[in-house]
Amino acid sequence: MHALSSCRSCLSRCRTLASAHQSSLVRLSSIASTSPVVTAVIRDASRPVGPPLQSQLFTSLSRPDMARPEAFVSTSTDPYFNLSLEDFLFRSRSRPPKASRRNATANADPPDQPPVLLLYRNDPCVVVGRNQNAWKEVDAHTMCQRGIPLVRRRSGGGTVYHDLGNTNYSIHVSKVAFDRSTNAHLIVRALNQPPIDLLGSHDVEASLAQAAGNKERIASSRGVYVNERNDICVSLIPNAEDVAEVAAGEASAARSKEHERKVSGSAYKLTGTRAYHHGTMLLSSDLSSLGSALHNDRGDALRTKGIGSVRARVANLTESFPHAAAAGRLTHALFVRAVVREFFRTYGGETEQAEASFVGEEMLQREQRLREGYEELISWDWTYGQTPEFTHELSTSRAAPACMAGADSADITSTEPASWQPDWPWSDRWGDFKLSISSRHGLIVDATLSDVRLGSCVHEAALRSLVYALHGRRYDDFATRPPGRLTGASADADAGTYQSELFSGAEGEEGEFKKGLLLWLKRVL
Repeated sequence: MHALSSCRSCLSRCRTLASAHQSSLVRLSSIASTSPVVTAVIRDASRPVGPPLQSQLFTSLSRPDMARPEAFVSTSTDPYFNLSLEDFLFRSRSRPPKASRRNATANADPPDQPPVLLLYRNDPCVVVGRNQNAWKEVDAHTMCQRGIPLVRRRSGGGTVYHDLGNTNYSIHVSKVAFDRSTNAHLIVRALNQPPIDLLGSHDVEASLAQAAGNKERIASSRGVYVNERNDICVSLIPNAEDVAEVAAGEASAARSKEHERKVSGSAYKLTGTRAYHHGTMLLSSDLSSLGSALHNDRGDALRTKGIGSVRARVANLTESFPHAAAAGRLTHALFVRAVVREFFRTYGGETEQAEASFVGEEMLQREQRLREGYEELISWDWTYGQTPEFTHELSTSRAAPACMAGADSADITSTEPASWQPDWPWSDRWGDFKLSISSRHGLIVDATLSDVRLGSCVHEAALRSLVYALHGRRYDDFATRPPGRLTGASADADAGTYQSELFSGAEGEEGEFKKGLLLWLKRVL
């Protein structure tokens, strides 16, 4: 009787709290065009979102064996904040009491381990996986030209490009309930069913007519789907250009264009009791910047112990489904509404009371753990110090350097890509050599010369002194480093000042030679 009385008392308190907070609920339609199908709600997130609020507001009355799902929509477009927020939500719900873990089943979260959804967009950036080597994955020179920063996330997986035409989703569940395909199918249902309804309302003929004269390839009537690798994809119909190639006997080229295209890239993180699946959704992303920033031609010259990205052809949903895009059904706001609704239907069994909270950067002032995670993410030690061990084999005979008579130290330390002069090869002016650089945790731990064939003893002495000086320095002191927000003691070292010290007492031919060497390193590293 005492236990029953206690349960009734808890139920009464929950109802009182729910009533007290009813005035803070605002309709999800405040961030999107109206749709009678979606009845999700956005809760005011001006209060902290940690476990105390969770235990007050998100007690499931209909399913006492499972915490009520929680959904959050970030109002920030700062990639450092959004990735830190994701980790904060993940960690704050990853330590259930032992009793809860004992009561967990294979198909449900422990009572205080709620399923969590986070949706956000980022300003243009390139995000590398935790165990990846950015120097192997990106084109730093293009990123400098376009002002695209580099960010390292906390999950594994490959490198992805983010911008405001791409919406990111992150779904957190208990480890016992985690399955790599479940959440991919959740996103597919959100896209294929109303209000977006890519499967039911996709008019292939109208889309083909609307795209006439364009080079875009239209998605088939299959909508979006999950392939065998758990990627979310579309299958494109060959356009007139492809048909002409088939008629001309170029069947192999046409077949490659008929294959599926990814519209979402995914990554996962698993800990002792918790797991998450996060991914991108290419609504209307700048695919030109995506292709340029993720292009890397170092090949076997740079060998790393890091995880390499799996390259795949991609497509935007707005280009694959132009009829739906023209009708306003492929916007960020409507995608958010559809995913929130499907998330609650999947993990809560209901949609009418689906709630999501707006969260913004003001949380950095209230949540110490979030702020600490943010500060770690923008540090040099995290962005570059986490780089897996690698070796870079260089040869002056492979390319021409941007060395010019009269070049000053500003040319050497500039963040802009060096200008190339193909008609002035390095070997024709000074000779050739090979250089092998080994790096661990972002630092150069070894640099070795071989096959040195220079025409001057002065040049060879200058070369050997510079290579010796590489030991112990940061690799990015000499490479072209992508833009980014870096803090910490390691990042405060002024590479420009250090490089200027290398010229101390070096004038005339020796000084010009050293400047040429540094410009060459900046271009090839």
